[in-house]
Amino acid sequence: MNRERLNHLKTVMLRVAESAAKLDMSTWASDTNTITEEGEHICGTSCCAFGYAALDPVFQKQGLKLLMQTNYNEWSGVDTAERLSELMQEGHSRAEVFFGNDKSFVAADAFFGLTDSQFGNFKGWNAADYLFASSAYGKYTREITPADVIAHIDEVLALGEGMTQSTQETTDGH
Repeated sequence: MNRERLNHLKTVMLRVAESAAKLDMSTWASDTNTITEEGEHICGTSCCAFGYAALDPVFQKQGLKLLMQTNYNEWSGVDTAERLSELMQEGHSRAEVFFGNDKSFVAADAFFGLTDSQFGNFKGWNAADYLFASSAYGKYTREITPADVIAHIDEVLALGEGMTQSTQETTDGH
């Protein structure tokens, strides 16, 4: 498990909570731009926790990226919410989070060092699904907040406390 990255993800979620950004755990990234009656453009980009992670400069430097499919087999890198909004306004709607050649939940497992061999079946989920799948939060009963995501991260970190030192060193990359 990569504790440093998981703890930084908590920082990303705190920034989402402090901003006007919308958390939508049902999609990697989407756009709900609106124009006010006065003609003012309001960026309504929303992402899930992993989507916001992929827009974070610290995580981008570590190889995490959000890509938007712009044609049948062409993908464009998205490094800011503004760029995401531009691509969506152009009619592109399929976004994926990548780490190396992995995408989606497999990329989350790889990036955060969350392997099934370490975590097994965690509350009925693998660890990445527990962090990033909307259904792991009781999606249909209430709105999911950044605080909910932080609580899930803390639970995964606590579970990792029981890992042996050699397993910890292996997954942290040290």
